[in-house]
Amino acid sequence: EFCDLYEDDIPCEEPCDGDCGDDCDDHDDCDDCSLEKHAEGVVVEESKEEPVVVVEKVYTEEEFERVKDSNKTEATLYSLILSREVMSKYSDITGYTDEKYKLLYGDDPDSFDSVVDDYKYGKLQYKAQCQKLAASSCSSFEYTNNGFKAEFNNKGDDNLLFFSVPYSTGFTAYVNESPVDIEKVDFGFMAVKVPANTDCNIEFYYETPGFSTGLLISIASGCAFAIYVGVTVLVHIYKKRKISKRS
Repeated sequence: EFCDLYEDDIPCEEPCDGDCGDDCDDHDDCDDCSLEKHAEGVVVEESKEEPVVVVEKVYTEEEFERVKDSNKTEATLYSLILSREVMSKYSDITGYTDEKYKLLYGDDPDSFDSVVDDYKYGKLQYKAQCQKLAASSCSSFEYTNNGFKAEFNNKGDDNLLFFSVPYSTGFTAYVNESPVDIEKVDFGFMAVKVPANTDCNIEFYYETPGFSTGLLISIASGCAFAIYVGVTVLVHIYKKRKISKRS
């Protein structure tokens, strides 16, 4: 389950000593209660199953920079971080419009009302969000010889399905056998669009970037060399016969 990645690393199972309280919200000076200290050690690949989830909210990379460094790891649990281009591309999902985001990309970005300004951080919120993400994860996930596949029952609207697999241009993806674009999200992971109210079979295939091109070049070079050798042999035979006739 998705939350298994985090539950073992969640500190403060008992109330904290000192004045930081049970939730440890925004207390950077309380070392024993620092979620960031523990969260930084979470490695996605340690899970037996790759976390695959639909995240309800999205925000831009510029908005993410507004989050305090001590809360950045937790902030990634709440929303999907997208570039402006991806936000615009999937405006039907993200709600992006140039008018809505003109403050963020204008002269006064601090006046932009961002979803990140409403987030609460602390042990209870951290654990609750993990459990919420676990409930929206794929029903199955498994690696294949050249990629991985997953099943997801999308009971809501069109959305972006997040995979904590490092982004690479070598991947191609299919949802219910139809090719889909793979988007780079959260500064280095992948997401694909899943249709509304659909049982989705998702397949990712990996091929080393440039492999096909290199293979074609090698084949073409081999063919060209074979033609060159063939022509050389024919010319040699022709000249030999010509000399024989003269003799």
